[in-house]
Amino acid sequence: MRIAVLGGLNLDLLAKPEGNLKLHDSNPGHIRFACGGVGHNAAASLMRLGYSVRLFTAMGTGAASQLLHALCAAEGLPIEAVSVSEGNGCTYLCLHEDSGEMLCAVNDMRAMDAITPEKALSALSAFSPEALVLDTNLPQDTLTAAAKAFAESIPVFLDPVSTFKASRSLNALPYLTAIKPNRMEALDMTGERSVEKAAERLIREGVRYVFISLGAEGVYYADRFRHGIVPALPVDDEVSVTGAGDAMFAGLIDGILRGMDVETSAQNGCRAAWRQLTNSED
Repeated sequence: MRIAVLGGLNLDLLAKPEGNLKLHDSNPGHIRFACGGVGHNAAASLMRLGYSVRLFTAMGTGAASQLLHALCAAEGLPIEAVSVSEGNGCTYLCLHEDSGEMLCAVNDMRAMDAITPEKALSALSAFSPEALVLDTNLPQDTLTAAAKAFAESIPVFLDPVSTFKASRSLNALPYLTAIKPNRMEALDMTGERSVEKAAERLIREGVRYVFISLGAEGVYYADRFRHGIVPALPVDDEVSVTGAGDAMFAGLIDGILRGMDVETSAQNGCRAAWRQLTNSED
């Protein structure tokens, strides 16, 4: 099955000191580069599940984008630049504490603003996808146009990315097969005070399946007929949770595409997150 992912790809610069971080000083430590972005992470996870995936995104003309091309090629992930902007494109800088917990981060995703509805629809139509995955790093009009254009013919999935960007998805809700916000995003998008009410609101807006990530508690699932919680599988407390949410998103998509019901798809998503956290193939 051909899956198109239209969303963010950025170069991650990840820094961690060797000991306790000293503010306002230069700290010895470790810095590494990696591919990041919700679009990239979902695409890479779906590719590992055996799907034929292409990532449609924004690129730059600078060295950072050249490095991204090389890193994605090493992963075997095909990427297509829907737009190309001057400069380094999308970048993400994160400073971790010695424990591995995030201290602070800065993201620069401005290159995504150049993906217009016309550019996106032209690129996607040429690929003829059998499923479409979106994230809210896209401009709101582009996100809505893509969801609307493909909703009648193929499944459309969306990750709201963050509370800051989640509102960009509101006009696209009637066209979505499934959405995966976390608790804060779901409450912020709907103005509700509970995940149950938030899920009901999203379904009334037209979303067929709602999956609300609850972190270590698991995932709340709902459609028009049933709802409940699938608990997260146990992992070591010291395990980094980086990438678990994107792996869960891919597992949820995989479940729906394979014809699973909403509860079984939620279980499939939790298993995918657990495999990411434990590096397990089971």
